[in-house]
Amino acid sequence: MVATLVLGASVNLRLDTQLLAREKARLQEHYALEGAAQYAALQLGISQAVQALRLDPRDPRLRDWPLWQADGSEHQVDVAGTAVAVQLHNATGLPDANILTEPQWQRLLLLAGVPREEEAKQLASGLLLLREQLRNVRGRTGFASLQELLQWPTLPPAVAYGDPAKGRPGLAELVVVGNGNQRVDLDHTPLPLLKALGSNVTDEHLKILTAWRSAGPVNAQQAQQWLQGTGLTAHSPAAAPSAVLARLQLAGTGPQAPALLALIAGENGSFSVLDRWSASDPPGH
Repeated sequence: MVATLVLGASVNLRLDTQLLAREKARLQEHYALEGAAQYAALQLGISQAVQALRLDPRDPRLRDWPLWQADGSEHQVDVAGTAVAVQLHNATGLPDANILTEPQWQRLLLLAGVPREEEAKQLASGLLLLREQLRNVRGRTGFASLQELLQWPTLPPAVAYGDPAKGRPGLAELVVVGNGNQRVDLDHTPLPLLKALGSNVTDEHLKILTAWRSAGPVNAQQAQQWLQGTGLTAHSPAAAPSAVLARLQLAGTGPQAPALLALIAGENGSFSVLDRWSASDPPGH
């Protein structure tokens, strides 16, 4: 009897030790990813400050200091002994979910895979009602994070996170929370998203813009011409990215490993992390 009790206690102790070790490792990974997001914000601020000086790229002072750019390139940073891979993408043209109108939500939901207009209309009304309720409770903008929006129980998971099998993006790829943005980026905003955000963006508009993009950055004259009658406003074609989406992942773990996404936004040369959420699909999706 005593031997059985001792054996049971020993097994439980080993299990508790294993669980504690796993939880410790999980927390270390989480803090490493969070730290890498803060480091990326710092690097983006440095890059913008250097660019404001208009230094020659061959300047010796830049030789050992590669500038971080939101161009899809990947960097690696060491956070307390943990290597984290950081990939940066320009998110300037993604809209803030807290300022979208009901018609824009309807078009976005259809783009994200809601099959019928009536269903999209009902979901859009529900999202606006939820946003207003959150504003009343918090006395602030509404959704506190993109994760809060994506995990709204009424929202179908395939609409929230996309359907890769059908090549359809979800809201996770189409909106952000916290940057206060309602301007598109004619060089980077996805073409279907332009149609969803604008009140009168035609297929001809998208055809013209596709041709301009393939020929190089859209210039100010082209932007002014294209925007007429679309109901859209755009960032200056020459402006530096004001919002960046960072994908953070433990280095060497492969594309399927858990990742953290962070929205980093800048104002007056200072960048900060506004939002962060898991890149993983919800359980069961």
